[in-house]
Amino acid sequence: MLKINRQDALNYHSQAPAGKIEVVPTKPMSTQLDLALAYSPGVAEPCLAIAANPDIVAKFKAGNEKSKNALTGQVMKAMKGQARPDVVNRLIDERLAAL
Repeated sequence: MLKINRQDALNYHSQAPAGKIEVVPTKPMSTQLDLALAYSPGVAEPCLAIAANPDIVAKFKAGNEKSKNALTGQVMKAMKGQARPDVVNRLIDERLAAL
């Protein structure tokens, strides 16, 4: 078994950069607009539609590809038609793939 000296561990953690894990944004975060887009309420709509419609998700996971259209419709309704369907579909695809 590897023996770790406490002082070595303290030295290791005192070196730059601080911490063990670093979170790196995947989108630009240079301007106020970038931040506003990243944290806009619409970003959550695909996730909310998926969470609110487990029956539709189950149909999709069982192979009914067209059931995804119902989720897209739910998001478009929540966004009052102010979202691009192609973007909504891509986001829904990404979320469903993660399930």
